[in-house]
Amino acid sequence: MRIAEIQVQAYGKEPRSFSLLLEITSNKIKTPKNLKEAIRAACTEYVTTEQGKKIYNYNHKHFNWDDFKTSSLPESLCAKYGFRKIPVPKTEMNFIVNWDDELPNEK
Repeated sequence: MRIAEIQVQAYGKEPRSFSLLLEITSNKIKTPKNLKEAIRAACTEYVTTEQGKKIYNYNHKHFNWDDFKTSSLPESLCAKYGFRKIPVPKTEMNFIVNWDDELPNEK
């Protein structure tokens, strides 16, 4: 099983982030670029469906990573493009930290 984790960050008044987990089911997807292309192709097809058009039009013809996370892309559509969305449990807290933060308390 090949798993991809995508970290999505948004910056505004307060930084926000979330993770997406995907199982890669196609041997054609070998790089992050390949995976992004597959996701874009699936989303492009999705926004032409009745359900996808509703979301796309509601968002003033925008469909971003948050929409991808929260939308109900059919599993069959994701499978067609070589991936499967893995549900990520809802979290109570979400925050961003600096990679270089020292974690032990200074003595």
